[in-house]
Amino acid sequence: ELKKLTNLTQDKHPVLYMGENGFVEWTFNIEEEGLYNIAVKYYPVPGKNSAIEREILIDGKRPFNEARIVRFERIWKDAGDPLRDNRGNELRPLQVEFPMWVEKVIDDSDGLYSEPFLFYFSKGRHTLRFVSVKEPVAIDYIKIFNLKDIPYYREVMKEEHISKSNFKNIIVKIQGEKAHLKSEPTLY
Repeated sequence: ELKKLTNLTQDKHPVLYMGENGFVEWTFNIEEEGLYNIAVKYYPVPGKNSAIEREILIDGKRPFNEARIVRFERIWKDAGDPLRDNRGNELRPLQVEFPMWVEKVIDDSDGLYSEPFLFYFSKGRHTLRFVSVKEPVAIDYIKIFNLKDIPYYREVMKEEHISKSNFKNIIVKIQGEKAHLKSEPTLY
């Protein structure tokens, strides 16, 4: 099921709702042959509380096996402070979904590859198809681009003329169990 929604963005611009079945396909032109990243701005609409999954087809074919399942995580947070049992031990608080717009560069859902996926496109016209595997989703946009390499720390320090002395005596302590948002409700 595909439909246009206008109630998920502040300015009420239309976004695409994609249900648990079917597919959606876009046609686009590539100016220069090469390897490209693909990013999707998505909103995890209510479903069955599991990750959103789509298969990616380019020009009607799966570009590589890992494109068979691409996951778009839901966002979770603690429903409140930790609970306590009858001995005073902390228990994990209940988890509630906290839907929000997220831009995700498509990567390996299983974590076997640390870098985002690169998709080869020749110059000219192509199609990109998302096939529903599991859970509904709203999509604001898809972009095809080249991800810039993240510079090494030492390079940033040189370019920005930042002195290490500016950062002395700064301690930021964040407790892992107090995460503001989570990609899985089982993280605790």
